[in-house]
Amino acid sequence: MNVLLFSTTGDNKSLQLRRFVKTLITDQRMEIVQTFEGLTEKLRSPRIDSLLIVILAAKHQELNDLLGISELLQDTTLFLILPDRKPKTISMGHRLQPRYITYADSDYSMSAAVLNNMLNNTSYNSAI
Repeated sequence: MNVLLFSTTGDNKSLQLRRFVKTLITDQRMEIVQTFEGLTEKLRSPRIDSLLIVILAAKHQELNDLLGISELLQDTTLFLILPDRKPKTISMGHRLQPRYITYADSDYSMSAAVLNNMLNNTSYNSAI
């Protein structure tokens, strides 16, 4: 399974997310995309392997943009990090049909177990 990390911000939370993901996977399996256009291009590219996308939606506008390309996310496994815990934000996030949702203000320690499971569970990977 290949991993695509999408975060448009260069702030502390984004850097923390990169470190967190890198501890779980090898660099050969991870690609970082920092623009919405880059994400769209990657999603439109043909791929052989399954794709797990870790998205840090730091702003509501990014979430809106993601909803606009939701059809491109259909054949992927989505690990979504939302900007806040407001009901409207959570509802928007669920419309993307992620496998897992967490929040930007969360500690990634619980998320590490979930992401590790997604990456290492062979029955999960073969079902995708």
